[in-house]
Amino acid sequence: MKMNGDFIRYRGLIAVAVGAGVMIGAASVFLYQQLFGERGRLLLQQDINELGESVAEIRRELNALRCQQRKTRNPRPAIGAPSVVTDAETEMFSTVGGEDIDDEFYDLSSDNETMVEENKDSSFEEIDSLLEGSSREDKTKAYGLLLELLDKEPDNVEILWRMTKACHMMGSLHGAEGDQEKMKSFVYKGVEYGQKAIELNGDNWKAHKWFAICVGARGQLQSVKEKLKDGHVFKEHVDTAIRINPQDATLHHLLGRFNYEVAGLSWLERKVANTLFGEVPPGTYKQAVESLLEAEKLNATAWKENRLLLAKCFIGEQDYKEALCWLDKAKEITPLSAEEKNADKEIDSLLKKYSSYRGLST
Repeated sequence: MKMNGDFIRYRGLIAVAVGAGVMIGAASVFLYQQLFGERGRLLLQQDINELGESVAEIRRELNALRCQQRKTRNPRPAIGAPSVVTDAETEMFSTVGGEDIDDEFYDLSSDNETMVEENKDSSFEEIDSLLEGSSREDKTKAYGLLLELLDKEPDNVEILWRMTKACHMMGSLHGAEGDQEKMKSFVYKGVEYGQKAIELNGDNWKAHKWFAICVGARGQLQSVKEKLKDGHVFKEHVDTAIRINPQDATLHHLLGRFNYEVAGLSWLERKVANTLFGEVPPGTYKQAVESLLEAEKLNATAWKENRLLLAKCFIGEQDYKEALCWLDKAKEITPLSAEEKNADKEIDSLLKKYSSYRGLST
């Protein structure tokens, strides 16, 4: 299933708890060897993953070095000129008819400009495809390619919002692996790239979308006070993105999720938030349902998590028959990812809990 939006597949941070027991006898030796071997394999895989990211950074630095070297060269070298040109050599070349050579070897015609634009579009197609890929290697390669493009065009909004998206995905991958520091680093980088993209072009809805997603992820890493502040920022930019492009299903799902969370605040939580930051943004289960139904309508394929959240909204409203209807619809979708398999467990639990409401009249 495609990211119903791109956000959902990678939004969850997977926490894995490993317990160790005391083993006695000959069997313990065998189990120890097996566990040690698995640990070694995992450490090797972690090293390989980190190497991929390091290669991406090195490629970026090499590209920056090449650009710096070009600046030290004569912008219009003659045939056979050294790669680094001194002032004396520059003067000599300017007196031997170098300009005729320039016309031949430095054609800056519109055809060349068109080719550059086509290459850039092709790069974006490859990057977008990699970001939608399922492997860690895909995400790492996309991140590296974006770093190279960003070195050439640091103020390109199309590159910046993709960097925001890539950072969110890289952060999610590290979070799933238990590396909280790297996850935090990528999330904060994503926020910075998104902020810059919005400053450069406030009408780019994808910049607002991915900035909001990274802000939401950042909120999970901060104190309660900062989390509440980020909640305001999150909603502001989701609303802006929807205003610019009301046809994106992910945005409506995000707004529905926000309203669901706000509707579920206890009286005490709401009171604290009001005291610290003024009035909490309005959010009700009814508003959440409206947004989630819109996401359901706009999304091209059946969306398990959206239907599960709809069911939970109706549970919040104590409309258990309607909740069971959406739980049934969610259960019909074959799980294709770890997140969807986890969602199925929650669906089964809720179906069991509210099964007694089947057949009751409203």
